[in-house]
Amino acid sequence: MPPSVLRGRVDDPLTWTQEDTDLAVALAEIEAERCSGCGHPVTDTMDPDLEFEWEAEALRCHSCAARDRAAEKAGDMGAGVRWLTTRRRRGD
Repeated sequence: MPPSVLRGRVDDPLTWTQEDTDLAVALAEIEAERCSGCGHPVTDTMDPDLEFEWEAEALRCHSCAARDRAAEKAGDMGAGVRWLTTRRRRGD
């Protein structure tokens, strides 16, 4: 969807303006400059002088943990299996 439509443009919502195209190209360039693992700029993450300038902390996503437990319990279900996690309502 063109960015201008997201900002409220209503005429011909399928047509991309030059500004829409420029914004999309700029976003692609920004994303290409980011590490796909951590999201930080590769100019920083790949700089040997900054090797020990990073800290990390473990965070647990409880939804992913539930998915992983279910997958382990189910065993090998073959290729293409996807897991849907849903939040229980209190009292369930």
